[in-house]
Amino acid sequence: AAPQAALVLRALRFWTRIPIPVQAFEVDPFAPPDMASLAAPSPLAGALIGVVGALVLWIATGLGLGALPASVLCVAALVLVTGAMHEDALADIADGFGGGGTIERKLEIMKDPRLGSYGVVAIVLALLFKVAAIAALVEGAGLAAGAFGLIGAVALSRAAGLWPLVALDPVRQDGSGAAAGRLAFDNWRVAFAIGATIAMVCAVAMSGLDGLLAPIFASAAAYGVTKLAARQIGGQTGDVCGAATQCAELGFLAGLLTAVSS
Repeated sequence: AAPQAALVLRALRFWTRIPIPVQAFEVDPFAPPDMASLAAPSPLAGALIGVVGALVLWIATGLGLGALPASVLCVAALVLVTGAMHEDALADIADGFGGGGTIERKLEIMKDPRLGSYGVVAIVLALLFKVAAIAALVEGAGLAAGAFGLIGAVALSRAAGLWPLVALDPVRQDGSGAAAGRLAFDNWRVAFAIGATIAMVCAVAMSGLDGLLAPIFASAAAYGVTKLAARQIGGQTGDVCGAATQCAELGFLAGLLTAVSS
């Protein structure tokens, strides 16, 4: 079990800003990211990230703050834990795809650390939707629906968001997308199976078989971002994977909300 635990810790270090203490059983805890080995534990790391947000949601709700303020604090906790990694990626592709006329110009804009109007709007809308969806789940189906929905969303998104690495070649010679390279389908399939299992358990427990809409929506969102990237820049970058992850999260919450409202 030690090698698997070590991989989960490496995945947590990759996906979060949490200072994870090095354990005695870890051989090379700060090795460069290798998606072939990090893919499978990523949904497990995602579930643990989701637990952080769920705990904040539970504590804030227990203090009587109400569903909406509690959801704001929950999402704020997720942003702090992850360093807004995927929100930043979504903003970058919104700026690049929206403001660039050529592939070269799109990539140049995406690499620019400054935010443009498309990027700001994308971040604001994504955060607003996430807060509103979690609050609506809590108000409409109870605290457990919001908490487990969040855990399922974050877990599955960490696998679904890797699909661009499977489907597309890196479009740059440097950067995180190039470093990751192409991810073998078999590696992704294991990660997706783990993430989908966690997500389906969370979704079906909250809304029965209708909850299966949630992982379908999440997968469709990640697939859509991948197809968009193929059309816009002809490949993948780290930003494309981050945006696919963020959209898969939002898609899962949307699907679960649709299920519990039906």
